Amino acid sequence: MTATLPVTVLSAAAATAVDYGIDRSAVLTDIVCFHYGRPELMRHLPQQLLFESQPAATSDTDDAIGPHAKVRLPLPIAQLVDRDHQRLGIQRSTYLADIICRHMGFPHLVRELDTKSEEVLPLAM
Repeated sequence: MTATLPVTVLSAAAATAVDYGIDRSAVLTDIVCFHYGRPELMRHLPQQLLFESQPAATSDTDDAIGPHAKVRLPLPIAQLVDRDHQRLGIQRSTYLADIICRHMGFPHLVRELDTKSEEVLPLAM
């Protein structure tokens, strides 16, 4: 699978990968596993990293979309991603990118997930 991430987020993921001595794909994969509540499938990143705040980016290129970035998900997570992006009517690469943006501290770069989630979530009674 791939994610169409903003250049700013790609750079942040690459920096995190260098800090932990792993490749960018492993960083992105662990973030998606964490998002789905499956920390036991995270193989490289400490969960604490995902709770640390990232500085918000403010350059003019914040929302420029970079090349597709590989995300090598374990099968159980890949099945959940396929289910959810189809249910929400979002392209898979954008759906993954939105998850990653949110968890890396760039919620202002989420493109579709927030608006689609609001459309399909029932009101709490």
